[in-house]
Amino acid sequence: FITDILIIKLLGIRVIWTVHNLVIHDSKFVKFEFVIISFFARLCNGIIVHTSSALNEVVKHYGVSPDLVTIIPHGNYIKSYKNNISRMDARIKLDIPENEHVLLYFGRIRPYKGVDNLIETFNRIDQKHLKLIIAGKALNQDMANGIKKKCQGNQNIFPVITYIPYDEVQVYMNAADVVVLPYKNIFTSGALLLAMSFGKAIIAPSTGSIPDILGDNGGFLFDPLHPAGLKTAIENSRDSDLASMGRYNFEQAKKYDWDTIAGMTYSFYRKHTGQISGLADINSPDR
Repeated sequence: FITDILIIKLLGIRVIWTVHNLVIHDSKFVKFEFVIISFFARLCNGIIVHTSSALNEVVKHYGVSPDLVTIIPHGNYIKSYKNNISRMDARIKLDIPENEHVLLYFGRIRPYKGVDNLIETFNRIDQKHLKLIIAGKALNQDMANGIKKKCQGNQNIFPVITYIPYDEVQVYMNAADVVVLPYKNIFTSGALLLAMSFGKAIIAPSTGSIPDILGDNGGFLFDPLHPAGLKTAIENSRDSDLASMGRYNFEQAKKYDWDTIAGMTYSFYRKHTGQISGLADINSPDR
């Protein structure tokens, strides 16, 4: 990777890096990757992050000048997916009663995302009129089998451990009362913007860029290091005005429209390269 970047630089091609993660998720060689990425960051002509917290972290960890870094928000998913099914019809399709309080985990299942902890936490909660949907493809078959095993014997958990087709995303989102992001660690979350784009209240860790985007009005932030953090957040969601939180999140998501973001990105590229052609845009792997 570094050899490729050095060749690119020698050829006079300028490099812009869009940072989605400080290091690769679930990496076994964090210290080594940190050294490599720190070196790479210093070779960049410009760096894009999504929030002010992310900017501070990149400057702190990689020692780059703040002048090289700009904040361009992550775009929303409004109109990216169909969104015309009602809450009632979505629940009928998933065979979930109208009076249930439904939690949804949606997205790729990987170790750092904390789905195993979510299931364990859910099992310690009074589940009267409470349901949990886990919808998404696991990293591998062993992980899929492990998640299914943890769900066995609990009829209040609906594991859908597979890729969710485009047309079906709206079914799971609109059936849910609140989306749960039980991440152990996170820097930037596309799933957060997806849930906001569907007007959902959200439970999420108070780490990375999440507090900058979500705040206190759109859901429940918890400390992932506190043993009762996630449990308390779930319990608090049961007696809250989730509809108002969802409306707030949708209005916030509308601010992150792609036309505005495209204009900001174009301006940044022109500033740091003087042109649009003849540059390389390096995105962090595994968003």
